[in-house]
Amino acid sequence: MLIESQVRLDGLYSYKDVFGIADALSAGKAKLDEYFDMAKGNGLIVLASILHPGIRLSYFQDVTKWGESGPTMARRGREILGYLYEDYKPTLSVTSSVPQPTKPEISGSSSENWFNNLLTAPCGGPSTTSCGPEELRDYFDGRYQYNGGNILAWWKENEVHFPVLSQIAQDFLAILATSVSVERLFSCCKLVMSDYCNMSVETARRIITCQQWLEAGLGIDLPDFISSNNN
Repeated sequence: MLIESQVRLDGLYSYKDVFGIADALSAGKAKLDEYFDMAKGNGLIVLASILHPGIRLSYFQDVTKWGESGPTMARRGREILGYLYEDYKPTLSVTSSVPQPTKPEISGSSSENWFNNLLTAPCGGPSTTSCGPEELRDYFDGRYQYNGGNILAWWKENEVHFPVLSQIAQDFLAILATSVSVERLFSCCKLVMSDYCNMSVETARRIITCQQWLEAGLGIDLPDFISSNNN
């Protein structure tokens, strides 16, 4: 959408873009590409994306969406997940008593939700992953349909089919995408400092620190705690 808007504005205004809208779009795209490249280089982000049952590998293998970098990311994610599978497997009691699926389904969303439509990728049959544990092959081949909704709930429902992968998914998908401690700090400061407050940074820091100490249960022992730390 960003590129289409940029092309359309270039055609309409060309050098007459007195408001610099086209330049702003170019700058925005450059910044977006910068952070997008950082995201693609982060193994945790690639892994979390592949652990999304609506993405898996087929989404990255669609060159119309990803170009040449897609298959590379898919291969990298497959290697990471394979390594984690072998690392997790010995710690889990996966026995032969686990019920086997009667009729596997190939993943494909029938929902009209825009996000599910975004994830829809043409599949040319089974995945190229022809070797490796059966659990990984089943997941990469798109078995057990994802129809939208909570991802962790999907993994819980299909834990019987993917006992090892479901544990990996629960551990890694539970990692928050942002630093909650930083967000909480800004939220607390907003309660202490208004937009028109002249309170210094050091004063705000001390107030927030004392508040956290009191919430931690230091209470009446707070002066002794501060004295011992200073010593």
